[in-house]
Amino acid sequence: MINKYAVAALLLAAVPAGAGVVTSQQSATAAGTTHTLRLHLHVTDAQNLDKSHFVGTERVRSRATHAVVGFDSFRGHVEPHTVVYETAFAFKGGILLTRGHSVGGEPTRFAGRVTGGTGVFAGATGTARGVALSQEDTRFTIRYTR
Repeated sequence: MINKYAVAALLLAAVPAGAGVVTSQQSATAAGTTHTLRLHLHVTDAQNLDKSHFVGTERVRSRATHAVVGFDSFRGHVEPHTVVYETAFAFKGGILLTRGHSVGGEPTRFAGRVTGGTGVFAGATGTARGVALSQEDTRFTIRYTR
């Protein structure tokens, strides 16, 4: 079974977009338009590679419509006071990449950044925040500009 820190990190992976994802335009800037994604992540599988490294996958749903809007794969490692993770979200139109870490106590919260993407997400930058609802579910909000 996955240790507590690994489970927390597994719950946090999420940053999609594409068909079915509720996106609201926050502002228009010289660099592009800022979008907000409100998501629900559910762990579909996870494996420990050793005592401090893990990998897994999640199903990603829109919090507004509850429709499945994509999937992600993640990898991470446990450090003394945090869990660091990297996630690739696959959605219609491209892949969105994030890197983040756990912050705070119970419930476990997450903070991170959008590090890029492919297709419609090429050049994306932004932030990701989340909160663990259980060992398998996370509520996640992504703000990105492209």
